[in-house]
Amino acid sequence: DKIEPPHPDTKRLSEIFSELELRSLAKKYSAEEEENPTQTETEISDEPTDFFAADKTFSIIEDNGVYLISDGKTVCRLSDFSNLDGKKVIAHGSKKLYLKAIEENITVNIVFDTLLAAYILNPSETNYSADRLFAEFLSENRNSAGVVLGLQKLADKIKAKLEENGEMSVFSEIEMPL
Repeated sequence: DKIEPPHPDTKRLSEIFSELELRSLAKKYSAEEEENPTQTETEISDEPTDFFAADKTFSIIEDNGVYLISDGKTVCRLSDFSNLDGKKVIAHGSKKLYLKAIEENITVNIVFDTLLAAYILNPSETNYSADRLFAEFLSENRNSAGVVLGLQKLADKIKAKLEENGEMSVFSEIEMPL
């Protein structure tokens, strides 16, 4: 008779490795378990004509020199940076956005920065990429368009964690104003 090798519980291994912050092993066993079913592919479109007309909060990320923006429904390339003037924005890494706003001589109202908030939650972490934060907080893998589309959801999760840890005032009263 042929002896079958034991099959490890890859889901449980992935959970344990995630808990121990052994991300590469967690990712390996997660990928073995399910061929990346949570990968969210999102299309990038051109800006609709009335995209900036309504008073809403936009999500924005910079991806290899291109700014992707979302209103929670549509993802598009930001063609004219001046369209952000006075708009409320959720960003992942607001520093570049502020510099670009200064360069364009506009005011952007950044209401939440997921990168900065993640740093406050875990200052000893070395990787604050949006990909890692989506995996950690939402157990999702996303492409760049999917990241900008889901940034509000990620911000809500991180904000809840800041509040749970009693760190929201550090974020909103000290870090964000800087």
